[in-house]
Amino acid sequence: SNDNKTYVIRLRQGVKFHNGKEMTSDDVMASFDRWLNRNSNGQSLKPYIDSYSANGDYEVQFTFKEPYAPF
Repeated sequence: SNDNKTYVIRLRQGVKFHNGKEMTSDDVMASFDRWLNRNSNGQSLKPYIDSYSANGDYEVQFTFKEPYAPF
């Protein structure tokens, strides 16, 4: 975004897991949530995040409280 606080990431369609299931934004959100809450790097990022969400099946959005260049 113009204010450098929101990142929208579009996922490639058709990416498959080893079991043949297609990866979607819900999978990315579950992995990010796990990383954010269980990893020390995630813990250090957590205070800067305002929100994160899945926008449809192939898009995720991360919004920070202020611009955060390391992301």
